[in-house]
Order: sequence, then C-alpha cells, then structure tokens
Amino acid sequence: MLKLLIGLVVFVLVLLIAGVVLAANWLESPELVETRHTWGNVTRDSTEVVTEVVVDNPNRLGFSSRNVSVEVDIHGNDVLLGEGERQGINLPEGRSSRQLVTEIDNNQVPLWWESHIANQEMSTIEIAVTGVVSAMGRQVRVPAPDYTRTLRTDLLDEANSNRPEVFEVGGYEVTVKERMFTWGEVGSEATEITGTVLVNNGTPVPIPVPEIDFMMVMNGVSLANGTTDNQLVMPPGEDTEVPVRILIEHSALLDWWPTHIRSGERTEYEITAEAEVSVSLPDPVGNQTLLIPFLEYSDQLATDILRELNDG
Repeated sequence: MLKLLIGLVVFVLVLLIAGVVLAANWLESPELVETRHTWGNVTRDSTEVVTEVVVDNPNRLGFSSRNVSVEVDIHGNDVLLGEGERQGINLPEGRSSRQLVTEIDNNQVPLWWESHIANQEMSTIEIAVTGVVSAMGRQVRVPAPDYTRTLRTDLLDEANSNRPEVFEVGGYEVTVKERMFTWGEVGSEATEITGTVLVNNGTPVPIPVPEIDFMMVMNGVSLANGTTDNQLVMPPGEDTEVPVRILIEHSALLDWWPTHIRSGERTEYEITAEAEVSVSLPDPVGNQTLLIPFLEYSDQLATDILRELNDG
C-alpha cells in the first residue's frame, strides 16, 4: 500500500513545491484530475495494487524536480504498518497518466488482524505524507493533509442468535436454541473465540456426546478449529449448554487473504459444529455412528479498501 499512496500524492506535492519555486507567477499550477485503482497479481506472499494517475499540466513546458522526495508513514491502531521514501518527480506538459504498481507484503495482514480484533473489530487507519524539498543546501519539509478513516467489521455479532434451529439425524432430534460468541484472548500467533451453544435433546433417550468439533471456514480456507474438552450427556427433553472454544491461527490468514482479494474483496464464511455419536439401534440397524450437527452459520464479509481510498 506504501507505493500506492506515494503515487496518489506525489503530484499534489508538486503543487506545494511549485509554490516555492515559481514565485514569479509565470507558471500555472498543475492539477490532479483523476485516479483509478485495481488489484493486480496476488499470491500468498504479496499483493499488487495497480494505480493509474491522470494529471493536467497547463503549462507549455514540462518540468522535473530531482530534489524532491516523499515520505510516508502508515499506522493502523497505532501499529506502524509501513514507511518509506520515493525521490524524483517528472511532469510533462498537458494531460498525462502514469501507472504505478505497489507490492503489499502480506505478512502485515496478521499484524493488522491482531490489533483489529483486540480493538473490538475496529481499526483506525492513519496515513501521514510529507514532501521534502532540498535546494541550495537547505531542506524544507512540506506535510500533506493526513488521511484517516475507521474500518469496522462484525464477524461474531451477526453469528449470535436466539432463533431455534432443529436438526434431525437418524431418529435423533437436536434443537439449537441459542448461540453466543465473543472474542477471547488475542495473541501474536492465534486469536481465541469463546462462547456457548444452548441445545435441547428432543429424543426420548439420552445422547452421549464424546466431543464436539467446531470449524470456521472462510472462502474454502480452514481458518480455525476447536474441540470441546469434556464428554457431554444430553438428557432427554432437556437443555444442555455446550461450551465453545475456537482458535484462529494467524498463519492461516496468509492463505485466506488472496482469496478475499481475488473475490472482489468478498469472503463467504461459515462456523459449524458437529459431534460424532455412536448409538445402538434395534436390529436390523444395529450399531451406528452418526454425525449430529450442533451449529451451521454462514455469512459474508465485505470490504471496499480501494473504493474507499478513491472516495477519500
């Protein structure tokens, strides 16, 4: 994202620099008229952003500045995500466009995720851009307006529900009456999801449940999994509170991120839970192993990073 931002502001900084150099008022200020951004190639390691910048120089001559550099600092929730510098600006006369390719280091994605979840699924993105002009042995720093915006997601809030869902498998009936999730411990390697699922055994016999397996899948990538610690026995006709603990491995985010970008910044995700139960049924059925679902929830996560940069 670093070089992308440099490409967007580099011509704006020329306007500030021209105000110092062109004091004689015989040149007009260039104008940035349009910017377009698209995603380029994306792999597990990096993501390309292709930016086309259109600028109008109304003067009858082009000019270049070899003594101008641009410094950029990018912060997300007070975490430094990137910094860098670019030197040299060339501007021909008339209207022209340039295409810039920015390579994003995908290793930054887990760092952003950690801060985003720890801040209740909110991020404040701050981008500070400064032009540096060196002339006659002196250096003048010209700050550009900062870019700040708030990014908010609701991955877990939408998953919480008290709407009953009935599952019937092999003569067994289980009703999920309520589900409640919350973010637990957030570490550098993994993020924890904790909660409870309230289920009712609608069959006339107890259902022994050795363990319940939980999974979170995003765009087909297994992002998290978890298993209950203790065996449960669901009494007939009664409610049972099932504890939930799911761990999202941050390394898996590097597999998910490319799918999110390739899908137009959209992710289809689902949280599921099922138990493998061994039951003994009358002949001729006999002993059977059944997979009983306890939870099936799906939704979509949508972001519009490039569009919002355009609007900003």
